[in-house]
Amino acid sequence: MVSSYLKHFFRTWQQHFSMQLATLVVLTATFTVIGISILIYQNLNTVLTQWGDSIRMSVFLKEENPEDLSLIEKFKSFSGLENYEYISKQDAANLFKKQVKNYVPDLLFNDEFENPLPASFELKFNKNWSNEKVTELAKFAQELVGLDNVEDVSYGQGWVKNYATVVDKFNKSSWFLVLILLFGSLFVIGNSIRSSISQRRDEIEVLELIGSTTWSIRAPYLFEGFLLGIISSMISLMVTYGIYKWQLLVMDSGLGILGGKHSLNFLTVDIQLLIILVGGIFGLIGSYICVAKINNGWAADQVET
Repeated sequence: MVSSYLKHFFRTWQQHFSMQLATLVVLTATFTVIGISILIYQNLNTVLTQWGDSIRMSVFLKEENPEDLSLIEKFKSFSGLENYEYISKQDAANLFKKQVKNYVPDLLFNDEFENPLPASFELKFNKNWSNEKVTELAKFAQELVGLDNVEDVSYGQGWVKNYATVVDKFNKSSWFLVLILLFGSLFVIGNSIRSSISQRRDEIEVLELIGSTTWSIRAPYLFEGFLLGIISSMISLMVTYGIYKWQLLVMDSGLGILGGKHSLNFLTVDIQLLIILVGGIFGLIGSYICVAKINNGWAADQVET
């Protein structure tokens, strides 16, 4: 059964090579754009996750109280907390002096210098970050600000929120683009199958006259669309991987000092298999939209109309 479908597929390529090649190129380009979009989103999330290790939250206190149990319990209630450390006013002043002693030594070591720095808790978080986690962190910070002994909270809100917003907007726009491309692939595949059917009007009529069932007539064309989708999605993964490796070389030569290439990963095996599966499914759907017009009784006339 499958061998006969394969013969049908190869015969279509022999008879309509230009048409099939054009269809394959368009579908490959479509799935390549989809793969690159997913790859970018995946690595944007990876960078956010890795940056999570460097995110610190400073909770500045109105009064020194290293054993503020209500505040400590509030810290522990946040699922992303790894550990916390209390920094007294004096420790904060010593750290500040150490960092800026080369710039304003006379001011800092003056006996009349008054320590304006507040005591604080420094919170460190784990690496499991996502857009949802950033939203939770912002909400957590707002809750801390509302506590009696908390003066202010800082965790680099600007870049964290902006980066998370970029990731979120890219995700939404990517899904919109992916859906448009996938639906466009239906018409590309359908057009290819329609051309194949039109060239075999006589063959289809003969099959109907000898009593072939509707599905036995449709099956080779459905298989053709399915296989075309599988092949194009597999080629697109190869192209996407080539682009990925090229970008790694660019980053290594031009941006190596930033260590960016070590943050990038290719699509996971699960996602690769999903892209191939989606390619096959949409190939099947695209061909079905066309072959659904083939019914028992003069299919060729129905295709022409």
